[in-house]
Amino acid sequence: MHYPHINLISGKEESVSMEKQSLPKKAYNAIIDEIVGGALKLGQPVSQTKLTKLLKMSRTPLREALFALEKDGIFTRSGRKYSVCYISRREILELYEIRGHLEDIGIDMCVENLTPELKRSITVMMKKIRKNTFGEDFDPDVLADLNGKLHLMIAHGSQNRYMTKFLREIILKLKIVRVATLNSTERRVEEFEEHSKIIEHIMKKEKELAKAAMREHREHVLKFVKDKVFDTLFYYDE
Repeated sequence: MHYPHINLISGKEESVSMEKQSLPKKAYNAIIDEIVGGALKLGQPVSQTKLTKLLKMSRTPLREALFALEKDGIFTRSGRKYSVCYISRREILELYEIRGHLEDIGIDMCVENLTPELKRSITVMMKKIRKNTFGEDFDPDVLADLNGKLHLMIAHGSQNRYMTKFLREIILKLKIVRVATLNSTERRVEEFEEHSKIIEHIMKKEKELAKAAMREHREHVLKFVKDKVFDTLFYYDE
């Protein structure tokens, strides 16, 4: 179970029962909020009992949310015990570094293989991102997923299955960092502007300008993460 349910290629929301998903989705987002807000730290063990009291929620939707969080690589489980997945500052920086190299190659290949279908899909996704960035119903978890899917669309345009696979794994590992970043109104507006610039160059098949815009975007994200995000996320001192 992953929220929101957006098809990677079409950018369209998949048909799912929101009634059935509303409570697990609420629990999922609430747990993400507790991590981003610093109440739960990376690497911290946490029991279902503690979460039911913290969120004032029954165990059934909580179990579904924990299953989704485990699947997304945000929680780990050992028997009945859960922990927020631990990822060090160094690992985060290394993931951004290797992601940068992959995305440079991905942009080159995407521009070479850009199809009308992919251009339409990217346009649809950018409209969704704009709506969530500036809309009254802004949700940092939803926006983090949409932004991640935009990056994956570019990777998919490379027509290299391993490019998409590796970037998907990296993006999932960095999800908490992205959500924490997007809690800042200023930063999420900047991200929209940076993504718009990247996409504009891709659509015009301007490889070098697109790669330069992607590098600038990554540098801004990393600066914000180092300056504003690291101090709230970690359970263990480094």
